[in-house]
Amino acid sequence: MDMTGDLQRFAHTLADRLFPEYAGFFCKPWLPTARALVRGIGLAPSEILERQDEVAEVIRRAGRGRVHPDKVRSLIERARDSIGIGVAEGVMTEQLRGTLDLVETIESRIEPIDEELACRVGELHSPLPSLGLGAPIVATIHAESDPITDFRHPWQYAAFTGLDPSGFQTGQLTGTRAKISKRGSPYLRRAYYLAAMALYRRHADLTRCYARARKKRHTHRDALVIVAHKLTRIVWRMLTDNRPFRKRPPRRARGA
Repeated sequence: MDMTGDLQRFAHTLADRLFPEYAGFFCKPWLPTARALVRGIGLAPSEILERQDEVAEVIRRAGRGRVHPDKVRSLIERARDSIGIGVAEGVMTEQLRGTLDLVETIESRIEPIDEELACRVGELHSPLPSLGLGAPIVATIHAESDPITDFRHPWQYAAFTGLDPSGFQTGQLTGTRAKISKRGSPYLRRAYYLAAMALYRRHADLTRCYARARKKRHTHRDALVIVAHKLTRIVWRMLTDNRPFRKRPPRRARGA
């Protein structure tokens, strides 16, 4: 998935050089209709103007008639007024086609891998799906964390993920910085950050954690890191006790 993202960003740079006005024409620039246009015609403004009828037909077929003719006319008008570089258009068009072909090849492998991960996570009888996390993130957490018994305390586990505050020492003075230490597994750290993005609006406790961080003038990204740090402690308890997630924390015993 990271590779497809990098390739799509590279495709954007090619499109910006060929046809800068194409940006924003489709809500998602590389949907099937856009890919059919690139394969059939290309994004060189000169080709679009010379083959207007073919452009309309390609978009009609690929879009199954859902693209309004006015939108096609808008594309042709943009091509007429384009400020694209107009140099080596054929080379960049072929490069763009090859890039999108490679994206589709990689995408065709993502679904089978996700299905295999889902099967393996099911065999683990993991409590983590009760959080609402997908199989790839659950698999990453298990792969990078097991055995969880290596960590005697949730803060030790949080330190392993690298989501704990970094320390510093100057002479006789020691303390912590606001930045995270980034120790341990980068894959695990990324998995928790993605999990925080997915869950901070879905669970009240995590929503409150995010809101408190924002109230303290933390940026959105820093607030997500704080939520991710909290998630590490929740996951440590879930895996240690092998119990599913509950929206309400367990009540403390009297005198505890």
